Amino acid sequence: GCQCRTFRVLDTLDSEISLKLGHREWDIFTIAPINQKYGLSFAPIGLGDMLNPSGAIVATNSLISAHDGDEKGSGQDSDLPTRIKVEIWSRGSGRFLAYSSNCPSKVIVHTESEPETSNELSFDYDTKKGMLGFPLPEEKNEPHKIVIVWDTTRLLQ
Repeated sequence: GCQCRTFRVLDTLDSEISLKLGHREWDIFTIAPINQKYGLSFAPIGLGDMLNPSGAIVATNSLISAHDGDEKGSGQDSDLPTRIKVEIWSRGSGRFLAYSSNCPSKVIVHTESEPETSNELSFDYDTKKGMLGFPLPEEKNEPHKIVIVWDTTRLLQ
């Protein structure tokens, strides 16, 4: 089956990827813009075992403060909230992949038809590559709402 074999972040807009394919060989690349805010970088990739991983992503928002109010952290930067989150809506089930410059504190999946129901998902994070992965369960007639949360006291400086 299809699967994510290589995970690479291009550091600059003029970065290049070299690729050599043999006769009748092929490869697929998923290119996603990196959202940067509060010293954190994040890009959803999608379902890593699908031929078109990003096709599962319905919508995503920017990195935002995870608090309803304007609660600030106690770090050097007074504009830094104590928690940051991103929300992603995704269809399908399987292994969801994303790039993150830092390890999140938690990953939660909500059911839109039952907003009070949420499940914290187990996840793995490769610090060297910045690859975040977690299993998405079967959906129930609507996209999953995924919320990824970072504690800013744990962000790399």
